Amino acid sequence: MALDGVNFEAEKGQFTAILGPSGCGKTTLLRAIAGLIHPSRALVKGSVIVDSIDITDLEPRKRHIAFLTQSLNLYPHYSVYKNLEFALKMHGVKKAERRQRINTMCDCLDIGHLISKKPLQLSGGERQRVALGKVLIRDDTRIQLYDEPFSNLDTLLRSRFRDLVGDLHRRFPKTTLLVTHDPEEAGILADKILVLNKGRIEQEGTFSEIYNRPDSLVVARLIRGDRINLLQAVASDTMQEVIRGNDFLFQCPLEVLKLAKSSPTSKVTVLIDSNNVALNTESLINTQEYIGGSVASITTLGPETQMQVDCGGNILQFRVRTDQRISIGEPIQLIPGTGALQFFNTATQKRIV
Repeated sequence: MALDGVNFEAEKGQFTAILGPSGCGKTTLLRAIAGLIHPSRALVKGSVIVDSIDITDLEPRKRHIAFLTQSLNLYPHYSVYKNLEFALKMHGVKKAERRQRINTMCDCLDIGHLISKKPLQLSGGERQRVALGKVLIRDDTRIQLYDEPFSNLDTLLRSRFRDLVGDLHRRFPKTTLLVTHDPEEAGILADKILVLNKGRIEQEGTFSEIYNRPDSLVVARLIRGDRINLLQAVASDTMQEVIRGNDFLFQCPLEVLKLAKSSPTSKVTVLIDSNNVALNTESLINTQEYIGGSVASITTLGPETQMQVDCGGNILQFRVRTDQRISIGEPIQLIPGTGALQFFNTATQKRIV
């Protein structure tokens, strides 16, 4: 995917995550920074600036950038020791210092017992640690680039290596860019997140900023996943500042109401946080705001119950406390909590307020 007007700044020592769907240009961006693709081929126009120096035309080996790809970049014919040593030799580090750095890195990553083995003799997790060592062992590195380095690991190993990378970044702080499609990974590791879509930056900010106020439905889906429900709404035919649909009614800001009333074809998409609703246990009387429907399915998840609700033909997912008794087929009303609703222009997919 070609990049389109991508412009951002990563501060020294900052950990930045680049989040987006497959094919949105995440890897292209890293490769342009590393010098593996010239920006003239990846951008309409632009430059790569490091420490106020334009390195756009600099050879990759002279950029002092370490790049860890999905394939891990291990030399299969070299031992673990020689894999760790290779970059140090290329940069003229003396033998005694090379040995000292390798010993230190082996202690940090607990790979000292693997030092004479070759990559094909290692497990997936062991290869991952050696690859991390190759990135971290250089002290001349200005920027560390990670291109979905955990994608081939199972859930348990992925969690362990995510924690390891975070710990090592705190111990050896370097400017770091991590490409991922996992919002949880981005939220745990990164100081700042860039959300990329179709070669453009949709939004940037902290995880909390983006999670709580996504600029578009694309961002909302990426950052929240299945934690959201989306409903199409129209303006109420009364004088109240509300929008409604089949089996739901919401109060809304004036800007939302103006859009919904601007023309018969103008629609509003309402985002509902699936974890921020309460079951109306009183009676099925329409409150100021409500989501009505019948229970389609129930799954108990420890202290929570996940249920699907048929709301006027829309199947929505919610989570409520397990101690609240619910039966399949039962008519219910849910009351959205504070901040549970957000409003988007259906045509542009952008946040209204």
